[in-house]
Amino acid sequence: MSAKRLDTALMQRLLRAYVAISLLGVIIISLHNLYINQFDDYFGLKFVIKLSMGLSMVIVFQLISLYRLRRVRQYLRRRSAQDLERQPRVQADDRLPIWQDLATFPFMVFIMMIVLGTLYSPTYHLLMLRLDLIREAELPATVGMFLLENLLFDQALTGTLATLLYITLRRISREYLRVFEVYTLPAIRLGSIMMPLILIFVSLFVISMLTVSWFVMNAVYSGGTFPVAGMFLVIGASFAFSMVIFAFEAFNFRHSLRELIRSILTLTGKRREDLHGKMPIVSTDETGQLAAAFNSLQERTEQEYRILDQELQLAHAVQQQLLPTSSVTCGPFTAAGLCRPSRQIGGDLFECLVLDDGSLVIVIGDVSGHGVQAALIMSAVVVLLRTEIKHGGAPAEILGRLNRQLIDTLRYSTYVTLALARFHPDKQRLDYASAGHVSPFLLRDGEVREISVSSLPIGIDADAAYVTETLEFKSGDRYVFYTDGLVETFTGDRTMLGFDGLAERLLALQAGQHPEEQIRSLLDELPQATTEPYDDDKTLVMVRVGD
Repeated sequence: MSAKRLDTALMQRLLRAYVAISLLGVIIISLHNLYINQFDDYFGLKFVIKLSMGLSMVIVFQLISLYRLRRVRQYLRRRSAQDLERQPRVQADDRLPIWQDLATFPFMVFIMMIVLGTLYSPTYHLLMLRLDLIREAELPATVGMFLLENLLFDQALTGTLATLLYITLRRISREYLRVFEVYTLPAIRLGSIMMPLILIFVSLFVISMLTVSWFVMNAVYSGGTFPVAGMFLVIGASFAFSMVIFAFEAFNFRHSLRELIRSILTLTGKRREDLHGKMPIVSTDETGQLAAAFNSLQERTEQEYRILDQELQLAHAVQQQLLPTSSVTCGPFTAAGLCRPSRQIGGDLFECLVLDDGSLVIVIGDVSGHGVQAALIMSAVVVLLRTEIKHGGAPAEILGRLNRQLIDTLRYSTYVTLALARFHPDKQRLDYASAGHVSPFLLRDGEVREISVSSLPIGIDADAAYVTETLEFKSGDRYVFYTDGLVETFTGDRTMLGFDGLAERLLALQAGQHPEEQIRSLLDELPQATTEPYDDDKTLVMVRVGD
């Protein structure tokens, strides 16, 4: 809408529609009397009278509009551009009856025009006959037949013009009905795309038949020739007029359907949390019913999503209980980890376990996929891992046993990347094995080193072999384990963080901070630098050796 007040714009458009339809009616009736009836005495005077009657009809319709749409105009006045910010918002229950006033208005005008046309037509013709008698003008040979034909013609034309006005007002009202933001169709049975089309064709068929009948009867009573050319001219004109109105209504219907399609496509292109939007209802015909059905489906979907969100929140709480919730201190080691799933639940996992012999075990993994499936498999892997770690063995042996169990259970339906490290404080040694997981980093003496050891992920090959690498550690070392979602984060310049970017951020961390604080500050920094939503889970585990 423009900056012009909405109520003023509405009334101006209605006035233009009334004037246009009234002028069209006056012109058609005048041409009919002039060329069909061939009875043109005092044509100028009669045209002025017809024009005056048309003008009076415009005034009547405008006054009816002002009264009928008083609540609509008041609401639109508040919703005008200059008033929108300071006016209180009207509740949906209060908007609905006002919306109905505007939605049913075109049909009410249609009925009023039929009534006024029924009253105007005999009044005009009786007045003209009286005028002809006073002036002793030439009268038609059969006055009764003349009146009957003209009255029926006027009524058929009135029905056609009323239908055209109904179509026009409905198109105007749709633009303003959108302002009310009504999403539920009230229990009214008005309007169908078939009703105006049927009325148009019936009216124009009656006009054609009446005109042809008049030609025939006039030729019979007058003894003249039958005007074949004139008959076909009338039929052709009626057909062309009906096609024009039909095309007008068809374009209106296509426009309404395109608006619905555009709205649906707009909603489906949004993020999941924005998918529950609704379409304002702007008509009571089939397109309005379709919009109401879509909104009802949206409400049902929103309810289902609400239930699903509640279940996911519960699953999230359960999943968080499976992961370490605080840092772990074991001899010279301080370990901490943090997992941030891309959704409420995810497929990343980590463990920080202290064994009976005083050694520290770090596990980090990433289940393929996202969402519920990945979360369920992650939970199963955590339980299996804890069992296998208790059974003992080198990291490579634990990964091998876990691989076979996962394949027996899931039948190659998914895979998991895992890294397992065991720190021996008494031996100053680190045993490390990887199953397709990204290589961890070692921060030592201001440098970042990569620990590259890998094999096939778990769940791909039952005979996969895993290797345990042994490394010596010293005081001051920091070992950083992470998942690939961290390095695949997009930064502010729309470039991927990558391994080098992660290494730079690790070196920039304050060395004196606790590992938990360092992890949290690093992960908190990433969302501020990203322009893309989290596409993958992000998990980070850090082990510090010494104070």
